[in-house]
Amino acid sequence: MLDELYTDSGSEFGNWWNWDIGVPNRLADILILMYDELAPEQILRNTASIDHYIGDITAPSFTQTGANRSDIMLIQIRMGLVEHNYDRLIQARDGMSELFQYTAAGDGFYEDGSYVQHSTIAYTGSYGEVLIQGMGNLLFLLNGSTWEPVVPGVNNVYRWIGEGFAPILYKGQAIDMTRGRAIVRPAADAYYSGRNILAGIARIAQTSPPELSLRLKGLVKYHIGYQLSQGASYYQFPLDLADTIRQWVDDPAVVPAADIQAHYELNGMARSVHRGEDFLFGVSKSSKRIATYELTNGENPKGWYTGDGMTYLYNRDLSQYTGSFWATVNWSRLPGTTVVSRPRNAGDYQNGDGEAVPLNAWAGGTTLDTFGATGMKLIQNGTQMQARKSWFAFDNEIVALGAGITSTDNLPVETVIEQRKLKEDNSNSFVLDGEALNGNIPGQEIENPSWAYLEGNAADSNIGYVFQDDSSIRLTRQVQEGRWSDINLSNPPSSTTPTGLLQNYFLTMWMDHGSNPVDSRYEYMILPNASRQATEAYADSPDVTILANSPAVQAVRENTLNVAGYNFWTDTLTSAGGVTSNKPASVLIRNNADAGTIKLAVSDPTLENQGYIELELDTEAAGILSKDDRIEVTQLSPKLKLKIHTAGTLGRTMLITLQTASANK
Repeated sequence: MLDELYTDSGSEFGNWWNWDIGVPNRLADILILMYDELAPEQILRNTASIDHYIGDITAPSFTQTGANRSDIMLIQIRMGLVEHNYDRLIQARDGMSELFQYTAAGDGFYEDGSYVQHSTIAYTGSYGEVLIQGMGNLLFLLNGSTWEPVVPGVNNVYRWIGEGFAPILYKGQAIDMTRGRAIVRPAADAYYSGRNILAGIARIAQTSPPELSLRLKGLVKYHIGYQLSQGASYYQFPLDLADTIRQWVDDPAVVPAADIQAHYELNGMARSVHRGEDFLFGVSKSSKRIATYELTNGENPKGWYTGDGMTYLYNRDLSQYTGSFWATVNWSRLPGTTVVSRPRNAGDYQNGDGEAVPLNAWAGGTTLDTFGATGMKLIQNGTQMQARKSWFAFDNEIVALGAGITSTDNLPVETVIEQRKLKEDNSNSFVLDGEALNGNIPGQEIENPSWAYLEGNAADSNIGYVFQDDSSIRLTRQVQEGRWSDINLSNPPSSTTPTGLLQNYFLTMWMDHGSNPVDSRYEYMILPNASRQATEAYADSPDVTILANSPAVQAVRENTLNVAGYNFWTDTLTSAGGVTSNKPASVLIRNNADAGTIKLAVSDPTLENQGYIELELDTEAAGILSKDDRIEVTQLSPKLKLKIHTAGTLGRTMLITLQTASANK
């Protein structure tokens, strides 16, 4: 190979990764394994070829970031070891320093837990997977040596695990909305990515301070149980880790991590994660900063709408998004999305149809306690369609609102409520307003439905749906077919060899807004894990009141929790439900009458406001109990007025807690 192809004077062709990372990684392993059998000149000949393609890692021209950088530093360390090259080891150690730093744009980890690679792609569950493995290996390999990293940022790795990886792991899986184009790899599903992330965390646990190490082992132990239940083996981990992890699982002193309820707004990568009681609800968005999807090297040519508000519901149906889901899903009707129904191109190897950042800035949200408000101003690439889309996540319901749905494309516009993979025999019970709709349904329109119930594929994985407006819905329940080769193209795509035809039953529900809609809207609720009886009862007496659903503001109140959420869309004074904002804002308010407190959370969901947001509440307060330094209270009575300074916050939630006036009476 060194004579004919991977020479020390050759030129790269095809995918750069093969030359700079793929081949060097394997060569470095070979050099380590065969070290005792190799002469020094043989080692140097191999490392010279690697240096030719990677280049000088200390030069300004070396600009690799994130996972790619960690891979190359690990290659450099192995070369330094076999060469006995002190300088190379120092350079590799110093080259790691950039990896530990947080970023505010482009590649890397963000303070909110987001991870971005390729400048605009949410990638915690793929390139982040590679990064955490690389960091685990680097820290383990250098631990206690002269070359151990000593930069202050090294402790950020522990934050990445708690704030970046833990939120996107669900019962052993790395959730698909953080895996980019990796979702179309049949041999590398969400459990594969989860397993690799856990391997990286396990490595880091081996060199962590004792108390922290025990917590990391507990996180690994929790997820390993689900990995094993899905057929994984300890020996799918690196061999030297397999028995170590087994020992942690068997050790009663290692307590599995708790499955806590929480809401995460990962605004740096335009993703929302809501973890409820035995479910996870996710929203995948796009903006000026985050692209709609990525097509690279023939992978993911149909990912057109995966960043246009696609929603995911994970529950005890642990195989919903695995198996052949992505091979057979209808990519034009992904749940949560509002789309212009039109032909799309899926035949390019590198350049996707609509693969770009859209024009909208508003793509963010706010979190308060375990609740969340999130949304995006949809400006759909390649069309004239726009919409305001919001999701409000509470304890046992998610409220989805759409407003201002407008298009001049002369094509149908749809909002997709659900596309759920069913049991292999299509035996799930599906009931709509008390009527069973089972078997095959090639297409049906339901006028003004009130509620629907879908039996899950596993115990305790049912879903309820409640419809709040007078819209009709359409549904299909039928077999969908596809091949992995449809979404994994060869180069050129015309040379792609078809793989086997796969089938799954799906239930799909959507609303038809017609052609050229003007200010159309939708309102529905999702009830994770709800029984048929609970769904019907909730529809008769919902816990949520919709306060507003317009292009200016969308707002709801969860009456049993005394929590209200507001997404303000415009730069003009806008009011709803006793709250007024002068700027785009995402707001959550919780009124605790028993404690005599008001908690308010607010963020700039555009990530662009370099000034401030002014909020006015039709209530008064007696005093301030605690607040973020960026929140200024300009008036307590007779109305509460706040000024929130948002410059540089990157969508971060800011919180204030006030004592109510009634508490002093």
